[in-house]
Amino acid sequence: MPTLKIHRSAGPDFQGLYEDDPKAAKLVAEFIEQAKETPELLDTFTDHGYGKERSATYHVSKWLDQWHKGRNLWRVKIWHLENQGKFYRIVYAFDPPDAYYILGITTHDQNDPKDFYDDESHAFTKRVVDVYDALFGQ
Repeated sequence: MPTLKIHRSAGPDFQGLYEDDPKAAKLVAEFIEQAKETPELLDTFTDHGYGKERSATYHVSKWLDQWHKGRNLWRVKIWHLENQGKFYRIVYAFDPPDAYYILGITTHDQNDPKDFYDDESHAFTKRVVDVYDALFGQ
């Protein structure tokens, strides 16, 4: 049975989200709890493209820059938040065959060339990569 754990490094992200946007934080927390309790939902967390074009309530994607560097990092976005102009990403690692670790929550700005997806020097990216490497011996 798959498991989902929140790594302690994600704690400040959750705290910041609760302080900045309590409604979004509540929705994210409910989504994570639902994923923990629903193996079928959690199984979609490694289905690249799941929910694309709003075919589900959330969208799953590999973090491709990191994937190509050998890191099994993924992200999920919740469409309901996107509809409100809130571009949060839940970033997690997958440890086959069935363990998931949430490593952080951040915002995404596709118009920003310094966004965490594309900028190796971005503080969020550095932290997530460092935690991933420590967990999985990269």
